[in-house]
Amino acid sequence: MEATMITAHSGKAEFMFEATEYEQLCLKEKFDGTIGSWEGAGSSTEKIGTFHEYDIMVHVSWVRINGGLVGFFRTTSQVVNNVTVEEWVESCLRPGKESRSKSRQANPHNFRLYLSSLGRT
Repeated sequence: MEATMITAHSGKAEFMFEATEYEQLCLKEKFDGTIGSWEGAGSSTEKIGTFHEYDIMVHVSWVRINGGLVGFFRTTSQVVNNVTVEEWVESCLRPGKESRSKSRQANPHNFRLYLSSLGRT
């Protein structure tokens, strides 16, 4: 397995959510009155490693929510290695007070719980 690719936003994200573009749009619309600002910060499809000679690909959309960088990602390759994906997600998260943990690799169903960390309750 190859080393994880470092992204342009590596080590800068407050949170990473595994979500499709549709789920991201639904979150934005659902919390429109709660979120102060939501600004696009780019998107890309990236090769993050290989598994048995197959590329592992993810699509990531970056947004700034109240100034905090948040990534929404989904795997796009037929072959997925969850360890590689988790390592890539970890590389995207900025170091925080707490250790890097799955609590910052969030599920979109719990999006509301993370808004307070981004300046909204």
